[in-house]
Amino acid sequence: MIKQMYLSKDKKEILDKILDELEIERAFCIKLSLAKGIEHFRGFDLVSYKSGRKNHWEIPKSIISNEELLLFQHLIFNELNKSIPDEELTIYLNGLIDHGLSILQNKSTEKNSLEDFRISVLSD
Repeated sequence: MIKQMYLSKDKKEILDKILDELEIERAFCIKLSLAKGIEHFRGFDLVSYKSGRKNHWEIPKSIISNEELLLFQHLIFNELNKSIPDEELTIYLNGLIDHGLSILQNKSTEKNSLEDFRISVLSD
């Protein structure tokens, strides 16, 4: 069973901005961020994430269902080429949500005025 997950104050602000821009539910945005983080796993640095981690906003455990968690868990195992204990998985989930939020923020700031943010999120 995974432990409680958190976002830093900065990432919470990014989450709120993305929610407004994409006009989507908070739960979907968290899952989208996690999926983007896993998609861009090669750019994720667990060591620097753990050292700079600050807990501010608690992510409700009910946001990710058990079935979705199992899917994300196996995607992470696939990227790592090994299984990891639940405690470490929680750190990866937290970090990859943060990583995904950063990716979405970059997409938001890089889009030109004619480009729809929703399309740029799907096109990568």
